Amino acid sequence: MTMKILPFIISFILCAAPTYAEIVFQGYMITKGKPLFVLSVDKEKTSGWLAIGQNFAGVSILAFDTKSELLTVEKDGTRQVLRVVDGKVQTASEATGPSATKPIVISIGDLERISVGDDAAMVDALKAKLALVAATEPQPTITISPSNDTKFDRLTTILDLIRAAGIKRFDIRTETSRTN
Repeated sequence: MTMKILPFIISFILCAAPTYAEIVFQGYMITKGKPLFVLSVDKEKTSGWLAIGQNFAGVSILAFDTKSELLTVEKDGTRQVLRVVDGKVQTASEATGPSATKPIVISIGDLERISVGDDAAMVDALKAKLALVAATEPQPTITISPSNDTKFDRLTTILDLIRAAGIKRFDIRTETSRTN
């Protein structure tokens, strides 16, 4: 009899345990010295641009380290560090490891910078920003800075978004051209 009850108890415990949606750090933008961020829940529901101190899906944005691109958030009293590229919750030591994919950085003139990871949920926020840039007169030059290991399909996605927004002037600057 106890053998029949054990699977039932285990199933009950697993079903009763709370399930938390994964918060993903999709990308960030620095505009006039102020960082803005895009988060998503399970890579589906996207926040739009948020500032430090704002909330999304029960997550508060606490701090951002521009150099390491690490965003500190808090949910239900628990602090987490998120990395922009892969969107997984990591400790600070894990997030600075060499194996992570580097983001594509998009500079808008000299004033704004957007760092885009490799997740499709960032696309809507990026489209909205590029549409605003395309509507400005005169249009600033967009500079795309992929790392040397950026996959071609990621770069073409960004280029397609820029073209679709109606942006006429852009430049591509690789890591090699930045160091020379």
